[in-house]
Amino acid sequence: VYEFPASKMLASEGFSDAWRQLYPDPVLFPGTTWPSETLLGSSTSWAKEADERDRIDYIYYRSGANLTLRPLNASLVGSPNSYAYDRLAADAKDPFLLQQIPWPSDHKAVVADFELSITPVQEYV
Repeated sequence: VYEFPASKMLASEGFSDAWRQLYPDPVLFPGTTWPSETLLGSSTSWAKEADERDRIDYIYYRSGANLTLRPLNASLVGSPNSYAYDRLAADAKDPFLLQQIPWPSDHKAVVADFELSITPVQEYV
């Protein structure tokens, strides 16, 4: 698993990756978002002779002083198919939403639901 520099910077500032919090095993749940099948019906891959499937779309979050965010669930949106070696591969085990609609982008979307807890701030007089 490649660690993107921007992801490492966000982690160093206390941000968490919602997908990996819920699905920590990148082999079982890779969360592949690119290159996706689209409504155009042609390959969206750049390297036609390679398997370049990757997770390049993220949701990062960070709790605050008296606010706590906790991811409850996350899904990919769009076709569960991705391109590998210039052919569609349908091997995704990740949770999907709206997989039957024509998808306009070469990236799948990522959605997450969060619980927000507020801890009252104590005032000292």
